[in-house]
Amino acid sequence: MRDSFAIGRIFGIQIRVHLLFPLILAFVLVDSLSGPDPSLRVVMFNMTAVFMLFGIVLLHELGHCFAAQAFGIQVLDITFWPLGGMARMAELPEKPRVEGLVAIAGPAVNGILFTVGLGIHLLFGLPNPGEAGLTLLGYFVFINLAMGVFNLIPAFPMDGGRILRAWLARKRDWVRATQVAVSVSRVFAFCMIVVGFRMEMYILPLIGVWVWWMGARELWAVRMKHMARAAYGETRDPVSERDPVSERDPTTPEVTSEYLRDLESFRGRLKNFAERDDD
Repeated sequence: MRDSFAIGRIFGIQIRVHLLFPLILAFVLVDSLSGPDPSLRVVMFNMTAVFMLFGIVLLHELGHCFAAQAFGIQVLDITFWPLGGMARMAELPEKPRVEGLVAIAGPAVNGILFTVGLGIHLLFGLPNPGEAGLTLLGYFVFINLAMGVFNLIPAFPMDGGRILRAWLARKRDWVRATQVAVSVSRVFAFCMIVVGFRMEMYILPLIGVWVWWMGARELWAVRMKHMARAAYGETRDPVSERDPVSERDPTTPEVTSEYLRDLESFRGRLKNFAERDDD
């Protein structure tokens, strides 16, 4: 993560922020000051909303981290990007149950926060948005609902894409399951691009391109990992007991030290694949 910097640790997990992330804060501040109501109240509301979003994303990613740690998986860090956050794991076992539970943990946190926020709303009530505008509690409820639903879209790198791969991997080897899941991701990415341009919601095409690129990156990482496993003498998928090496794309390049370094920069340190994953 050469394009990010560390800002501290929470529960022993390093928190990093991408270099572009502070630009979002600057943009919100400038936009608030140049808006129709540049009062201190509006500026403080907008800045508080941004930090609230930051906190919600952090809790979402911590949900993934705690679920991973429950399975003995080492968490490298959590990095905040302009489009969200990402928790990096040192080595996520290729087991459908583990992948599915770690993936669903993030949206589950949003579901809990949404329920709590909605419960407070029902108990104490909120001002009518047409009269008093959106409150911070209303924003909190909306963001958790939107984040939870959006992340369940079956497209990498969203959690729904990983849940889909976990479901597919029950009857397929990991490489094949990833290929199918990434193909589904590309359908959603294409739809985001088309719909975004037609509706002039230009953030959607940006997200669509990002989804397409991250899906390709995920497929590349899985293929390289299995080729590295073959290079270490491990030729069979420890989950499905199939031979992923024989089914890999013949256009995939051979394993080199440079490719392994790139893979480690994306997925974390590789363990010796001569040692099989524990069941």
